[in-house]
Amino acid sequence: MNTRKLNMQVGIIGAGNMGSMLAEYFAWLGCQVSITNSRGPATLAAYAFQKKGITAVTLEEVIREKQIIIIALPVKAVVKLPLHFLSGVEKNVMVIDTCNYFPTVRDPLIPDIENGLTESEWVSQQLGHPVIKAFNCMTALSFATRGLPENTTGRLCMPVAGDDNAHKDRLSEIINAFGFDTIDAGPLSNSWKLQPGAPAYCADTGKETITNLLQQSDYSMIKEYRHKMMQGAAAAIQQFGSLEAAVAQTGRPEKLTYLKTT
Repeated sequence: MNTRKLNMQVGIIGAGNMGSMLAEYFAWLGCQVSITNSRGPATLAAYAFQKKGITAVTLEEVIREKQIIIIALPVKAVVKLPLHFLSGVEKNVMVIDTCNYFPTVRDPLIPDIENGLTESEWVSQQLGHPVIKAFNCMTALSFATRGLPENTTGRLCMPVAGDDNAHKDRLSEIINAFGFDTIDAGPLSNSWKLQPGAPAYCADTGKETITNLLQQSDYSMIKEYRHKMMQGAAAAIQQFGSLEAAVAQTGRPEKLTYLKTT
C-alpha cells in the first residue's frame, strides 16, 4: 500500500486534540476527511476551511461511505451516541477507538468496565461494530512533534490491539507513514495493556521498551493502575480546573512537525 497517497474516505467523530491531529495526518496522506463534533459542523467550519482535504459534517454524514471511522471522544461523549450507532456499517470498515476512560474525574462510572471489560470492548458494544484500539496511549505533544522517518534512531512506538489482523496490519502501515513504529498488542481483550495507568500508557518511547512494558503489564493490577491514574488526574484538575485544561498544559504546536519536514 502506498500510504503517502492513501486516497481513502475517513470519518472522524471528535475534534479535540487527537481528532483534529488525526484529521490533519490523514488529509496529508491524501485522504478525504470528514469530521464532526457534538456541537455540529457550523462550529468546525472555520477550522475545516483552513485545512485542505478536511470537511465539517453532521454526525450522520461522518459515517456515510467511509473506509475508516475514528472515534476520538471522551467516554462521557460515547455514552451519548445512539446505541449501536455503527451497527449498519459494513464490517470491512475499519473503526478505530482512541478513547480513554477517566471515571469520576471526567467520565461516568461504567459498571461493565469496572467489572473487567476492557474499555475498547465496551466501546465496541456501544457502537455495535468491531474496533481497533490505537492512538490512545501517546501524549498529544509527542504525536504532534516526534514523528521520524522509518529506521531512524529514537523513533517512538505506538501499540495497537484488535481482533482483525488485516485491519491491524493496514493501520500499522498508516502509522508508519505518520512517523511512528507500531507493535501488535494482541486481540481487543488485551487492550487493557493500553489503558490509562498501565505501564505502556503514555510512555512515549521506542519499540523495544514498549514491548517490555506490555510484557510487564499485570491483569490483576488493572484496578490499581486505574486508581493511581485517577489520583494523578484529580490532582491535575485541582491545579488547572479541568482535565482538558491540564492536558493543554503539555502544549501543541500550530502545525504537526513531521508533516512539515516530509
